[in-house]
Amino acid sequence: MWHRKKIRAGHVLLVIEHEYETKVITLHVMECAILAGEPMPLECQEFKWVDPVDFHKYVFPPPDVEVIEFLSSNNLMVG
Repeated sequence: MWHRKKIRAGHVLLVIEHEYETKVITLHVMECAILAGEPMPLECQEFKWVDPVDFHKYVFPPPDVEVIEFLSSNNLMVG
């Protein structure tokens, strides 16, 4: 079933390039706001919102750790 979603993408906060053994990925971290609808997984099986104070309970891949460190050091975490 198709659901309408509306977001507002703001400026780019950070771009991270990370090299794995078989590929290179680039993460573009942008300031965004959900204006209508609910997020849903597209390229993964599931996701969930986690309060930033609980991040230590999870294991993140290296590029995501860089994003979390950037957001927390610049006081950009929303919880």
